[in-house]
Amino acid sequence: MADERELTKIESAQELEVGITGPGNANRLFVYTGLATVDGIGVAGDDIVRFRGFINLSKLHNGRKFNPIPTLTAPVAFLANVHGNSEADDFTWAVSETSTQIDNGDLKLIAELAVQGENCSFAQIAYQVNVITKIIRLQDLEISPKEVGGGNLAIAKVVLSENAPTGGLFVDLEGSDPLVAVIPVSVQVPASHNSGTAVIETMPINTARISLQVTATFGPDRISRQLDVLG
Repeated sequence: MADERELTKIESAQELEVGITGPGNANRLFVYTGLATVDGIGVAGDDIVRFRGFINLSKLHNGRKFNPIPTLTAPVAFLANVHGNSEADDFTWAVSETSTQIDNGDLKLIAELAVQGENCSFAQIAYQVNVITKIIRLQDLEISPKEVGGGNLAIAKVVLSENAPTGGLFVDLEGSDPLVAVIPVSVQVPASHNSGTAVIETMPINTARISLQVTATFGPDRISRQLDVLG
C-alpha cells in the first residue's frame, strides 16, 4: 500500500471565486492553484517508491466547506521542479494520478506520486483544481433566551443555508467570557438538516448584569450574538 502524507509546504496558493448559474443549482466556481513541495523519499536500487500526497485546500483558504452533492471537480497536478543530490542525481519523479475528496466539508486534492532512485531531495508539483458547487454558508446564530439568570441554561442555534451532507457538519463556537458561560467548542448540524443546537451553561454572578458575545464560525463566515447574564 502506498504511503500517505499531507503536503503542507505550499507556495503561491490562490483562490478565485466566481458567481455562476450551473448544474444542480450550483452557484459558485472556485479555482485553486499553487505549488506544493514534496520531500524526497527515494531509496537505493531500482525500487519504485509510491505514495499519496494530499493538500487540504479548505484549510489553506479560510476553512471553506463544501457539500459533496452537488460538487463537480476537475483536478490537475504535474511536476514543476525536481532537485537532487549533486553527487548522485540519477532519479525519476512522476505524478501518475490526481483526484479530489470531500471529508466533513473539507476539500482535499490527492496526488498519486512515485520516485525511483536515491539521493533525491525534493520535487514541486503545480496544481489546479476547478470546483463547481453550491456553497453552504452560515446563515444565522440564534441565542435563546437572550437574557438568562446566572446558573441557568441558554440555547445556541446555528442555521446553515443548505442541509448538511452525509456525516453532518460542525460549526465552531466560542464565548468572550469563559468565567461567565461555558460554551461548547462546536455545534453539530446533522445530515439532511440545516440547523443544530448546543447548550450554554451560565454561572451565578455577583453583579446585576454581564454581557458576553457568543460567536459561531463556519469557513469564512462568522456571526456574533450577545447573551446577557443576570445576577
